[in-house]
Amino acid sequence: MNNEDIELLEDLLLLALLNKEVDETLSDTINILVQGKALSFDEAKEIVKNLQTKGAIVDNNLSFLGISLANKAKEKFQLNK
Repeated sequence: MNNEDIELLEDLLLLALLNKEVDETLSDTINILVQGKALSFDEAKEIVKNLQTKGAIVDNNLSFLGISLANKAKEKFQLNK
């Protein structure tokens, strides 16, 4: 995967975690994305590891940094009116 692909998949996972249901776990969110063919399980493992290294995911939840990155990702995907 190139850097653009990794960044896009990180944004996707961050947004999914930001918008997950209260009772959903990180594994649940990953399974939803894998079943929806948004990414593969191997890609998800790599992205989670990257985000944990960056400090965006701590104890299988978004950290303050993760929430901040997810909100930036959200802005990237919003359409300008």
